Amino acid sequence: MADRVWFPEPEEVDNTRSSRGESIPQYLQRSTHLRAAQVRNFLNRNIACLPEDARSSICHDLNKKEFDSVLFELVVARALQLLGGSLRFEQQNAEGRHPDFTAQFRELTVVVEATVPKFDQDMALQEKKHGSLLSIIESRVPKGWGVLLESLPDFEFSEPKASLKQALDKISNQPPPRNAEEQKHFCLCLPQGPLKFTLVPRRCSSRAIGGGPVYVGWSDAKQRIRHTLDKKRSQVRAQNQPVLLAILASGITAGFDDFDDVLFGHPVTELNLDLQARTTHFEASGAFAKGTGSSTYSGVLAFTNLSPFGCYGPVLYMHPRSVGPLPEEFDVLEIRNLSADGIEILPTTEPHLLEDLGWARL
Repeated sequence: MADRVWFPEPEEVDNTRSSRGESIPQYLQRSTHLRAAQVRNFLNRNIACLPEDARSSICHDLNKKEFDSVLFELVVARALQLLGGSLRFEQQNAEGRHPDFTAQFRELTVVVEATVPKFDQDMALQEKKHGSLLSIIESRVPKGWGVLLESLPDFEFSEPKASLKQALDKISNQPPPRNAEEQKHFCLCLPQGPLKFTLVPRRCSSRAIGGGPVYVGWSDAKQRIRHTLDKKRSQVRAQNQPVLLAILASGITAGFDDFDDVLFGHPVTELNLDLQARTTHFEASGAFAKGTGSSTYSGVLAFTNLSPFGCYGPVLYMHPRSVGPLPEEFDVLEIRNLSADGIEILPTTEPHLLEDLGWARL
């Protein structure tokens, strides 16, 4: 069982790029491209390090469930192992709930629940709606040209795309570019809005759509982190051991400053009548700064920008009202505490801890 290859190499050579709408598991099953091989190696290596009774389940979920969420569970599990923990998966607690991990360290046990909130959902929905439009545009790009998109019309999911196809067909007979600097700008007016793009000379190995559109929206990172704190509390409130909530901030603009704000608070600068900074103080308005009595969570393990090629974190945010210590093995992480003067940051003493996961290379 230990020698099993969970993500085997494809039998047929296929070095083509991932196609639009193709899932990561589908891409890994068919592609022999070097990047795909590196991702398979990364997954196989880390799945093999898990307890034997958890390997098949993780492999199944990577193929059948949301890949990013299961990848995060795998990375959290491996991070706990690299810290020295011995893992058990989904142990039932007194309320019949099954938190993700119970990690036994030399002297203490900790329970960890891992979650990937849906960040920037408005932008994600917009990208999904545009998927079918991009496929139509890609199939009608004139020979020798690539496309830089500026804006797309606002078609609904089930709305017919005949008007888009007809508009693109009218310009599909463009002659190939005469030189590497030639460009052609277009604005096609449709009932659903304008399609603005630029044709540029296309290199042989590049995609037909070379860039765009740019998605702009309001980041909901702070709202999602707050919601996760509340949502997951019932999953772990019956635990007798310290509880850590592992959160992946996966939004386009999400970062550790969002965790700072939500969990602890933020600096506030007061201005005088001339709009010059007069004083600055820290406003302890975060979730961990409120309430009384013992806390459900001992802390939060924060991660950002996860892919098979790497991530940032973990950063351990300690709850000021946590009862009892965490295993001393966690002391090597970057630790953030709430103090009277604001946020105290203790730098990591193991900055290369997660490099032992053997990330795939870009």
